[in-house]
Amino acid sequence: MIATTDRQIAWELADNLNAHLSVEQRAVVFMNLGSAHHSAAIHRLLHVALHGQIALPPGTLERLHAWCRIYHREDEYASLLARLRKRPAR
Repeated sequence: MIATTDRQIAWELADNLNAHLSVEQRAVVFMNLGSAHHSAAIHRLLHVALHGQIALPPGTLERLHAWCRIYHREDEYASLLARLRKRPAR
């Protein structure tokens, strides 16, 4: 398995969700990305996907689950990722 870093997953989520972000959300996300606060960007982007009822591609969800396991964030994101996984893929 290829390790997925905070940076990689944050940018992948930003690419997938960019069209769904408000001007304010986009500014905050890209400010977080530009200042290497990747975890903050991931957190915000996952909540955007959840509250906007936006389906993420299956590969992105797989990498998110791998990222959670690698960085021991399963407790933090398990319920959110389970709800995102139930969405039909786009």
